[in-house]
Amino acid sequence: MVLSLISALVLYILTRGLLPGPLSLGLSGLALILGLWNHSHEGGDLMVLEHVAQKSRLKDLDPLVKLGASLFTIFLLVGLRPPLLMGGLLFLVVSFFAFFETQGLGPFLDLLKGPLVFILMGLLGILVDFSRIPLGLYNLPLGSFYLVISQESILRAREIFLLSLSSVSLLLVYGATTPLGDSLGALRRLHLPELFIEIMYLTYRYIFLILTSYHQLNQAAQARLGYRGLKRTLGTLGLVASRLLNGSLAMAFRSLEAMESRLYDGQLIFLESDFNRKKSRVFLTLWALFVGACLLGGSYL
Repeated sequence: MVLSLISALVLYILTRGLLPGPLSLGLSGLALILGLWNHSHEGGDLMVLEHVAQKSRLKDLDPLVKLGASLFTIFLLVGLRPPLLMGGLLFLVVSFFAFFETQGLGPFLDLLKGPLVFILMGLLGILVDFSRIPLGLYNLPLGSFYLVISQESILRAREIFLLSLSSVSLLLVYGATTPLGDSLGALRRLHLPELFIEIMYLTYRYIFLILTSYHQLNQAAQARLGYRGLKRTLGTLGLVASRLLNGSLAMAFRSLEAMESRLYDGQLIFLESDFNRKKSRVFLTLWALFVGACLLGGSYL
């Protein structure tokens, strides 16, 4: 609740003066609603991402093409920081989920909620400064000091906000259109060490298992009033943590036994999708045209 209110306030400060007053208030209200929206899933956001990726219309694109286009665009964003490309990417990502993907905009909002709050809270350190005299646009007295928000800090925070949000949105699109097996296949084609790929895969899968176990333990504790009072809450948290540790170790041993019984020889083999190379080339061409048009248009603004 508190984080959502602070995030909405930060967004209002960033957009005030840049957008009309009612639109700025509306965006801040949407951020507050998004932060308070508790549309939970048993496996967490990673389960949502995997589910959306399996049903994506861009699932058959070559993952190397998508990975290369995403990383190259992020390098351009960080190196050049073109405002038109940042805004164009945000508009494209929202339009992609709203009008192209079968799952709609709901999964994207689910996935964006955590990073958005994190980014807005992180911007507080850029926006707010201490001063002995009230020199900023916003000045909050705090004893003999003032909490100051200046025009320069707002401009810098806006740039970092657009950069961070566009980069995160781009990575969310990659994750929402590429199943895990295809991503690991792309990393194998890049000749990354097998040990690195296997550790990454097993870590990713165990996140789902641990999250599922946590939700079950948490629901059981809530049903038994385990979070009623500070003393009982601390005891419940300790029990949940110990059960999670013991359960994760037991799951690891059972998984190893299951893998060895299926002739595991030290290498994990993944089933990869068939890629549409013609569609991948068309996608890469359109993406290059979009990025080039944004960069060229930004140079004339």
